[in-house]
Amino acid sequence: MTVIIKETYNVRPTQPTQHSPIILSNHDLVLPMVYMFAHHFYKNVDNKNDFMDPSKLRDSLGDILSDYYPLAGRLKKEIDGKLSIACCDQDITIQQLEEKNWQPSSIPDHLVPDLPVTHGLISLPLDVPLLMVQHTTLADGSVVLGTVMHHTIADGISLFCFLDNWGRKARQEPIIPPVHDRSLLKASGNPPTHEHPEFKLFKLPTEASQAMPPMPPMITKLFHINRDNLKKLCNLINGSQPNLALQIRKAIDKVNDSKIRSSIDWIEQQPNKSEIKLNCNYYCGKDLVLTNWSKFSLYDLDFGYGTPLRFSLRRGRNLDGIVFLLGTKYDDGIQAFTSLIIEHMQKLEQDPEFKEFFQIS
Repeated sequence: MTVIIKETYNVRPTQPTQHSPIILSNHDLVLPMVYMFAHHFYKNVDNKNDFMDPSKLRDSLGDILSDYYPLAGRLKKEIDGKLSIACCDQDITIQQLEEKNWQPSSIPDHLVPDLPVTHGLISLPLDVPLLMVQHTTLADGSVVLGTVMHHTIADGISLFCFLDNWGRKARQEPIIPPVHDRSLLKASGNPPTHEHPEFKLFKLPTEASQAMPPMPPMITKLFHINRDNLKKLCNLINGSQPNLALQIRKAIDKVNDSKIRSSIDWIEQQPNKSEIKLNCNYYCGKDLVLTNWSKFSLYDLDFGYGTPLRFSLRRGRNLDGIVFLLGTKYDDGIQAFTSLIIEHMQKLEQDPEFKEFFQIS
């Protein structure tokens, strides 16, 4: 593949913003300090020369950053391990590239900004950007928009709300204003009322650590379950109520307001909050993290040139034990974006029940 970097632009909020720090909630502290990646592929059907005009996207990005000004900041660690966003109007980098030899069977991973590599045992440093964008024009005039956002300050819902509002700015339509106030998630000052085995205290090694164990080879694949097989699978689960499904339902029902408030108070009591992590041994371990993005507006991002033909995540080089459930463009089923150790992936693909319902995409 031939990639040419044409320009690199630095974008800042176009309007004056608040520079007071934003203290992150206790729940933000336990999220993995990694990036979320997204590819949106826009087909230039009419061969327009100004398709997905980079200058229009840059200008609208500066406009939306006036509302999402924390994205132009940097993370800062407080004395007790809490995190805050130093809102300082740092530059947001948007790269403009050309890709002259692209095969439409897949979206290459390098079409999102190339940022520090992390894996399940290492967190990002604090001084990295919270948002980066890459605009790649393909040989036929189509465009891949690659977006990277820091997971500590946002979840999947927040990512797609931001992207939707950016599209609204580009189309000169009113946005749904974001709320940056996290005071509703403040600790009560009382002791926790529940046990919280979902957390553990664990000091993460740094990039410079010499004690890192060798990592087994990992791979990411995309599987698809069509609507007929999805209906068949749902009927099978609903009819038999296997023990696993019952246990998952019981666990979900326990997550109520009282449990959530208690978890905030539990985190508040810990002297070094930077050592609090989710008690989930998914990376090179026996656990599996499954997150459902199938209801998100993956294919609705419109900058005035129509919606994307395809959406994809980045295939992680150091990911294990993670599954993202994604919707499809034409609502013809569910995609499972799956990252596993290669040995485990091979076993999954040979599993008779899995093969009955899923096909590799």
